[in-house]
Amino acid sequence: MARTDRLAIARWAIETLPSKVKANGQFHPADPTQPKHWIWSTGGLTTCLAEGVLQAPGDAALCDMLDVWQEGKGKVLAVAWSPAQPWMPPRLSALKASDWMEALGWQRAT
Repeated sequence: MARTDRLAIARWAIETLPSKVKANGQFHPADPTQPKHWIWSTGGLTTCLAEGVLQAPGDAALCDMLDVWQEGKGKVLAVAWSPAQPWMPPRLSALKASDWMEALGWQRAT
């Protein structure tokens, strides 16, 4: 998969999946051990959206994180981004392109 394809998938996930996860998932409020987050399970996929995460002590801003787990395949997507710094590219730490993408609404450019 080309690097531009990876970036396109990361941006698609950031732009479309958080609203689906918030609308359909179960909310878990923040506490001293975890940030506020939502978990949505559907069709063999579990998606977790966390907001206000400090990834490293020196980070300039908090970030949001989105993980997708596919039953039998493990983590298929892990992306983090800073809503306060939209000019910064997302950090994509895991991506296994497969049918999970179409199940969540990805449409390949023709």
